[in-house]
Amino acid sequence: MSNIYKEYKFIDLNAFSGSSENFRTANGGYWSIISGTTSGENIDFTVFNPGADGSTAGNQNNSTLATEGFQAFIHQITANIGIDREYVTAISADKILPNYRFPVRIIGKEANIESGAQWKALIMGGVYAGETYAPLYQTNTFDDNTFFYNMPYSTMEANTLSSSPLEVDISPVYNYYVQQYEDYINSDASENLLPDYYVFRSYWINRWDGISALDQYVDEDIEEWITLGNSYDATAPTSTGYSAVKWFEETYLDTLPPYQVLDSANYIVNTQSDTTQYLHKTLYMREYLTSSYLSYTPDPSLISDVQTKLTNVFFNATATRALLGGSPNLTAFPYYIKINFTRGEPIVTDTSLDWGQNPGQGVGAQGASGVILDTLWKHGYDSTFLNILKDAFTGQGTLIPESIGFVSAVNYYSGSYRVNEAEGTALRSVDMFDMLAHRYNNYITPSQNGYFVGDSAETSNSSTSPASLLDQMALDSDGRYKYNNSMATLGVLSNLRYFIGAYDEGTYNTPNTIYDLFDVDGNFRSVSEELPVSGSDTNASPSVTKFYGGDAIDKLYNLGGESNYHETLVYRIEKKGANGKTIQNNWILAARPVDVHDELRDLESFEFCDTQLKYGESYTYDLYAYVAVITGKYNFSDLVLTRPLGFADESTGLDCIEWYNPATEETATPLAFKMTAFEYADSSVENTLATSAQDVSSNTYQADFYVNYENTMKIIEVPITSKTIRILDNPPTSLDILPYQMIDDSQRIGFCLKDDSFVPTPYPSAIETTDSLLKKDYLNSSNLTPTDNIILDSITNSRYIQIFRLDEKPEKFADFDGHEIALIDLAIPDSVHVYSTHHFVEKIAANKKYYYLFRALNEHREPGYVYEIYEAELISDGGYKYAKFNSLYETDLAKDIYKDPSRPAKNLLQLRPAYSQLALNFASADFDGTAYDELSNVGVGIDDYTIWGKTFKVRLTSRKTGKKIDLNITYDYEDAL
Repeated sequence: MSNIYKEYKFIDLNAFSGSSENFRTANGGYWSIISGTTSGENIDFTVFNPGADGSTAGNQNNSTLATEGFQAFIHQITANIGIDREYVTAISADKILPNYRFPVRIIGKEANIESGAQWKALIMGGVYAGETYAPLYQTNTFDDNTFFYNMPYSTMEANTLSSSPLEVDISPVYNYYVQQYEDYINSDASENLLPDYYVFRSYWINRWDGISALDQYVDEDIEEWITLGNSYDATAPTSTGYSAVKWFEETYLDTLPPYQVLDSANYIVNTQSDTTQYLHKTLYMREYLTSSYLSYTPDPSLISDVQTKLTNVFFNATATRALLGGSPNLTAFPYYIKINFTRGEPIVTDTSLDWGQNPGQGVGAQGASGVILDTLWKHGYDSTFLNILKDAFTGQGTLIPESIGFVSAVNYYSGSYRVNEAEGTALRSVDMFDMLAHRYNNYITPSQNGYFVGDSAETSNSSTSPASLLDQMALDSDGRYKYNNSMATLGVLSNLRYFIGAYDEGTYNTPNTIYDLFDVDGNFRSVSEELPVSGSDTNASPSVTKFYGGDAIDKLYNLGGESNYHETLVYRIEKKGANGKTIQNNWILAARPVDVHDELRDLESFEFCDTQLKYGESYTYDLYAYVAVITGKYNFSDLVLTRPLGFADESTGLDCIEWYNPATEETATPLAFKMTAFEYADSSVENTLATSAQDVSSNTYQADFYVNYENTMKIIEVPITSKTIRILDNPPTSLDILPYQMIDDSQRIGFCLKDDSFVPTPYPSAIETTDSLLKKDYLNSSNLTPTDNIILDSITNSRYIQIFRLDEKPEKFADFDGHEIALIDLAIPDSVHVYSTHHFVEKIAANKKYYYLFRALNEHREPGYVYEIYEAELISDGGYKYAKFNSLYETDLAKDIYKDPSRPAKNLLQLRPAYSQLALNFASADFDGTAYDELSNVGVGIDDYTIWGKTFKVRLTSRKTGKKIDLNITYDYEDAL
């Protein structure tokens, strides 16, 4: 397996051994979960493999068959679709989707079957001779929704890997601090009414080309909201609308920019100016947020309309190209959440297919985005598809998603360890054709809770209609675009119908299953019949009947071990507030044209940024992929069985059999193949009165039924990742602290406090209870571990100094919680700046130790670094007072946990060997040899007194209580050279 992405297998529950699909469990084509002590939970597929001729003697699944009790009774299973597929017929011509059926025959082992009644019980289920059989033949419809899907790692997961895996990074970016804006929006303002990068940038694209004004389509409500009621007017440069197109522009000023410049590339000086000027990237947006935006009071109806429209933001193909290929000038916004996504699932496309609105008259090979995405693009349907997908999966329409049960099996790496996990899961799904039919019949969009961003004038590859028209078609509220919508829907439906099945009977060019399922290519299975020799009591060689395409039944069941064809069509980014309610959904088409009028290309990665946020609030981002999966469904029908009528000729072993309908007990005609009595050479077995229901066969027990098969397409919602995150400032620096004593008799000591230089360091230690939660949220949001260094200084000033004091020596920093004695505000009155230095002076008692802890808080009152505790004591020797200061670090605070390692005792008892037991014994040593060679011959203790390896019992008895203690003492020693 790869450690570049996580490999998921979503396996339909019907495809597992032990499911309600008895035929699969009995004959193979199923998955099993195998638990291992080192590898976790693995899954394994057992193929449907009855042997080349369909005989169960070659079946690899005999253990399963034996368990279910079927192996002993089944001799052969084979389909018969005909050399020219003549036995593959349409189930219904009235259905929009191609549907097929083909016959299958099961032949029983006659020696192990007692009667026709037992054969019926084996096939249909029931009780025979006290034995209960599960039915092999079931009329239930079973689905095959299995698909495999690769997903990226989260950034935290990726950081543990030695390789460079594909990942999805969700993290905050804090550019600069605008107090007025943060204070204003942190009230009851709705997030959907806050400045949105993509809405603002779309407005800029449609109103300004960088040189002159444009008059492209912009929604009236959105324009009024963006321009604060003052729409764009190129002749009025002081208007809000005019200023709006300058949000993302940069300018030079004589002053330094009011934000951190982290590298020289962004510290740009205008060399063309006579004076030193510095590049400002945030000036116009900062002015907008701190003046016009704060004073604007929109009409309540406008607030409602804008908030509703921005509940769902759509990125069609052209918007994905224009807006998600990169995010220029994002530094203009104070802060945002960024989502950098790299998909783990490549598109696999059969480019040999030629398709178009009419099969055989294709418009050329589809792009690299996949056939289904290309279909939407060719028909200008991407905008409409985004909207109807939104309606289906957010409960806006009458089409309700169904829940499909899967076993989710995933292989991935955690650090250097390979992990295998398997668990049950349910994914939401809608049928693609049901959704298209619903759109065709309901061309009016009842809910207008959506907005399309992007260039409204850009056209798609196959349409001269601008994007604004296609967007308005998607949100048609009164039926004015009924014709356009109907034709586009029919075009998409027709192409997809052709793609997943066949245009007409006999034309099979789907990439999924139909072609492989019914691909005969001269292959057949042999079914044997014993033939009598005319005028003889013996049988001739078996007659071989060819069942062409006999492995079609094998293929059908083995499809469950493969991934169905699938394409990722759309990504959804769902944003939820701390209360769990959805605030906004962003719907992103999973493909984009490389350039205007170009073919679609797979959206391998994108960067999405959310600026509609309140500082410090918790938001949860759930990322979903909407995957189109060509699925199959099948069932059995029209069962007919054989029952013995008698021996046709006892000398030959041939039986007279009769085909019948087990539901009615009436005679019936076989489905798969009939070898009539007239084919036999011996006239004694001929019967001119026999109907098509009677036959002569050496295979007494047989069963025929149809397998009915149909492909469809489902849109399945696949969760990719989820993360709860907050916009938080970085911790402020530690304080540079200088303690001193006031040189007088006031008994005052002081501390000079000022900011220290920033040094990359792990997140500061927690002191107050709330610090731990803040630390957890910060590290999680920033994808850091507790030992990772924070490489950025606080964006905001060190506004406050928090001072703690204890009268007893603490054991840890957290002991200062609840012992704050002062909170110093460093703000300079009537200014946005703060004092850089503060002196804290306090009177203390003499000859008593005090413990002080100081830390800075930024503008958001978030704590900074603290490394030292200051122990202060004012010593008075009766005539002179002097201060003594000592710095204590956290490592100095730890105490020995063994506070009472021993207790006094009146009597001590010591047991030790006597000298003779410790003396060296040289009796076996040769003093002429080397010391090294003779070392092993030197013993310890005189032979008669050795104690090594022996155990002695010592019993102690209390004189007072009479209680006894037994000590078992063993003596031994170690050799060492």
